[in-house]
Amino acid sequence: MKNIIICLIFTSLVYCDLIYPYRDIKNPPISLDEDIAIIQLGPMRSGTTIIYNILKYLFEDECVNVHSFGKVTKMHILEDLPYHVFKKKKMIVCCTFRDPMNVIASVKRAGLNHKKVTDRAKSLNNSYFNIKKIINFKYESFENDQFEYVFNKLENELNIKISTETRNEIQTHFSKNRMKEICSRYSNFGGYDKITGFHGSHINNSDWRNTFNLKQALEIYHLNIDLRRKWGYSDIDVEKEWRDYRESKKG
Repeated sequence: MKNIIICLIFTSLVYCDLIYPYRDIKNPPISLDEDIAIIQLGPMRSGTTIIYNILKYLFEDECVNVHSFGKVTKMHILEDLPYHVFKKKKMIVCCTFRDPMNVIASVKRAGLNHKKVTDRAKSLNNSYFNIKKIINFKYESFENDQFEYVFNKLENELNIKISTETRNEIQTHFSKNRMKEICSRYSNFGGYDKITGFHGSHINNSDWRNTFNLKQALEIYHLNIDLRRKWGYSDIDVEKEWRDYRESKKG
């Protein structure tokens, strides 16, 4: 039993070193005041996990479990924050958002039925963007490894400097292909990596046009039209986009 425990600890340390190899004197994490907490917040399936890992890579001084509450905490609902994080004097909230149509399509792919998906849409509409000081990250601006967008926003908003070396390391270690390798270790969405938080089948370009029938798409669109506008998405002709997309896939 002792040998098994030692093996597990060793494996964990090796894995941390593979994902977080830059923890050395030459390139330490960016320091934060003790009274600052960074909260990664956002709807499910809106890029929260990749932004969380980038933030953790930048600011954590050790390899921490996704369920621990270190300097960086990932939440989908702010009200679920543990008290010792919530009582921090300064909370920097990094909030991801994505076209609600595709958020819900991706949630459905994770196993929720249509009723639960529409309930999730109502939940999104009632729960997000009632916060003041936040840094917004638009999913469509970083979904294909466009991390410069993330680095530049963090530098401008937090008045920090992210070195070229660190940018390159993050680009390499958290690329979509690298994360797919981690996801492939798990047979379904229920399994996940406890360091990065990536699930099995986590990375998949969900699109509402091939996820919902037309009736469902129209229902979800009208339910979320105010939210789409608030998040900066233009109004669309759902039926035309749905039919054009389906027609384009026939060939």
